[in-house]
Amino acid sequence: MTELIVRPFRIKQHDLEPPLTIYCTGSTGDVNGVSSWKVIGKRPDGTVVFTDTAPTVTVVSATQATVSHAWVSPQTDTAGKLRCEAQATWPSTRPQTFPPEGYVIVVIDPDLG
Repeated sequence: MTELIVRPFRIKQHDLEPPLTIYCTGSTGDVNGVSSWKVIGKRPDGTVVFTDTAPTVTVVSATQATVSHAWVSPQTDTAGKLRCEAQATWPSTRPQTFPPEGYVIVVIDPDLG
């Protein structure tokens, strides 16, 4: 079995581009049927940095989508790491989280200015 290696998403402190994009694959049904999406980012200590209840969603196929979070100030003001995930809510409030194992790690590198 081949292990999927996911590189951390890196952004500089205070930058708001590029957006964070999470690839959501292996859904339990047709992603066109998802009633809502959100992206959550937390520091390792559990502090919530953002909850995006209106991310940009692009359906790639019936079982794949990309979900993008557009950064806003002050979400990248503090250097360090974030754990992020996308959450889909299916009809009848059935949740599914992407990635299904672990998190998308965001590294906010300190800027020089």
